Amino acid sequence: MECCRFVDYSGRPDSLVELYDYRCVTRDILEDVKYVVPQDRFRQVEVGDSITVYIVDNRREGIQGMLTIWHNKEIACLDKGEGKIWGEWDAENKLVLTDEFDEVNDECGMARIGRIAYNTFGIQGKYTGGKFYTLFRGESITFDHEMKGGCTMECPKCKAKIGIMKHTLTVNTGAVPCIKCYICGYWVQTDPRRAQPSLEQMNGMRGLSQGRGQVLGAMDLT
Repeated sequence: MECCRFVDYSGRPDSLVELYDYRCVTRDILEDVKYVVPQDRFRQVEVGDSITVYIVDNRREGIQGMLTIWHNKEIACLDKGEGKIWGEWDAENKLVLTDEFDEVNDECGMARIGRIAYNTFGIQGKYTGGKFYTLFRGESITFDHEMKGGCTMECPKCKAKIGIMKHTLTVNTGAVPCIKCYICGYWVQTDPRRAQPSLEQMNGMRGLSQGRGQVLGAMDLT
């Protein structure tokens, strides 16, 4: 059984950087918003939805990711580059509450059944009894935004050092693994064994920011 501890994060500076904020989705921007939300649920975007997308830039624990909050549907998705985590959005406690439960020992050694959750710093924990018990112990982590040699990755187009994550683009020839800058939309293919999408295919994609329908830059990491 894992041991957790209660940590009060209320006094820490916010690690969220707002990327998109759609207070009320209209028909005019409906198609554009579908390219902003996680692609496994883009078909569920409807007129009237309220959606905000944040970059998680937690430099203290070295966690980066994307947090999408669907306010009116009270759901959220956290993506740290290793798969999307969907759950109920607890706006009061600022937690993504998954549908999974697990037993955990609290700081007093008492066994509790907690709901697996993530806070806005991207840290996993268990939520029980109105408290979020973190599982993070400060151990070494492999960051998605780090390159060989431990250097921080910088977008060659916009020079951003946050919002750079693993991503999969889907084109007619299949899935293309890449590292993508969510600030400007520039992406870099990470698997040179896969065929590069053609210019026509790239023209069919929409940039996620800074100009609609733009062609995204691409090159192989060799």
